[in-house]
Amino acid sequence: MISALLICTGWLAAAPVILPDAEGELASYEAAKASVGRDPESQIKLALWCESHGLQAERIKHLAIAVMTDPKNATARGLMGLVAYRGRWQRPEAVGKSVEADDQLKASLERYHEKRLEAPYTAEGQWKLALWCDENDLKSQARAHLMAVTSLDPARDQAWKRLGYKKVDGRWVSAGQLAAEATESKRQKEADGRWKSILERARGALASKNRQVDAEETLAQVTDPRAVPTICRVFSKGEANQNVAIRLLGQIDSASSSRALAALAVGSPFAEVRRAAAETLVRRDPRDFAGWLANLLRKPVRFEVRPVGGPGSPGELFVEGTQFNVKRLYSPPAGPTLRPGDQLGLNDAGLPVATRFLGLTQRRMSPAEVQMLEGKSSNVKQVLAQFPKNGLAPEAAQKLEQLLEGSWSIPIFERDQQVANSRNYSAIVPQLAQIPVGEMVLEAQAAARMAERQLESDVASSSNTMLRSFKSTSESSPSSRTSLEPISATILRPGRNGRSTFGVTPMFPSDPHKKLRRSRSRCRSRSSRKRLRSSELERRSSPFANATPVLEAVRWSRPWRDPAPSRA
Repeated sequence: MISALLICTGWLAAAPVILPDAEGELASYEAAKASVGRDPESQIKLALWCESHGLQAERIKHLAIAVMTDPKNATARGLMGLVAYRGRWQRPEAVGKSVEADDQLKASLERYHEKRLEAPYTAEGQWKLALWCDENDLKSQARAHLMAVTSLDPARDQAWKRLGYKKVDGRWVSAGQLAAEATESKRQKEADGRWKSILERARGALASKNRQVDAEETLAQVTDPRAVPTICRVFSKGEANQNVAIRLLGQIDSASSSRALAALAVGSPFAEVRRAAAETLVRRDPRDFAGWLANLLRKPVRFEVRPVGGPGSPGELFVEGTQFNVKRLYSPPAGPTLRPGDQLGLNDAGLPVATRFLGLTQRRMSPAEVQMLEGKSSNVKQVLAQFPKNGLAPEAAQKLEQLLEGSWSIPIFERDQQVANSRNYSAIVPQLAQIPVGEMVLEAQAAARMAERQLESDVASSSNTMLRSFKSTSESSPSSRTSLEPISATILRPGRNGRSTFGVTPMFPSDPHKKLRRSRSRCRSRSSRKRLRSSELERRSSPFANATPVLEAVRWSRPWRDPAPSRA
């Protein structure tokens, strides 16, 4: 702390005194100074504002305040022209002198420069160079090449571990990041609770003539970036509330407020709200939201969908790609078929069962059965009782008994041959089969429903893949998270000319419980056997088409307009 104080004192003493060209600059500076807090981030922002207005002495003053408040603040130290070398913040000239005085370090750096020119810029090449730097006590160079390894091959765990990172929830983070995220999450939660009561009271007071003035005064003082998520939740429904949200977001100079304004500029259902949000964005840094808007633009994709028509009627999904096409078939099994002569009945479960006659079969009879049959028609039942034991179905034995009951002379027994006082006989019996028609119909219907759901899921999944990048833009850091995430995809029903359309519908959280709507895409055709005509994924009815004029407005505007003093 003492060294930081000495450095800051030296900087303040050496700072040039530059008088402003106009008295208005000092007046603006005093107004900006009165509106910022004492935290390091606010002091750094004010220092940058002073630099853009030519107030160099004031710039150094506020950087010094940030360093004294947080001696480990690398941003403030770097803006003061200091570099970290061997655990200390020093001027570049001092670091250069230290390197020149150390012969061993100087020799190591010379060998390092030679190896760096020879090392290929691949994950393996940078990994080997990082290990060599670590062995030769070049810690800064080793860290730089390890970072290059993680950029070229994020799956190389050893590089992350050498950098001191840990894998948490599928991502590599350092201990400092975890601590910072936990602290930020705690602060954001506290801010949400504080701002929720304030903003909800102000929203209610705006509807009352007696309290409207007090509400306007309260809202005019909202400049905290942590209030952005609560603003998005409280002032989300209705055109009047969204206009208030634009005014409040315009008072807050932060990346999260800029992204929230961008979401309103392209996603609000009210034209006046979209216009006001776009005009406010013109005065913001495009780097905070232009990439997010650009990700909303998608090239149309042509596809074909043939729905599943039921058991035995397959569905089809065909997607036309730039390099190759994708075709998927969804073929449920067909149901059972009945033939003439099938006899229908019911099983124990009450489901239909068909009995089908397959033909007659010849079965050799044993000598005992032959002796019982010779001249003894009364023994027919005894013979028939032997058939089930030898593999004949009970139904077939019963039918055979009915055939033999009328006449013993019916020619179902025939003598094959006579050998040594014994006779060989064979019996001609019917062969039957039972078909569980009811169970097969239920299984075919269930398979058709599963194929239909799988087809709809694949269509929705391919559409949602195009929207995954939208979520990540608003979740880049805990402090920049907002509830203004346009994450709603709708597979629309056929529009004009029978075309199936794909629409992206942003949802400013007026209805946070609104779920993803999915409806099966269908196309008209002259015959159900014909291939469906090509359909196109369009944004004809989507408010995301407004992203293009917003980007054009930002492109032709001055991206670095001087911010208002209250926004410093």
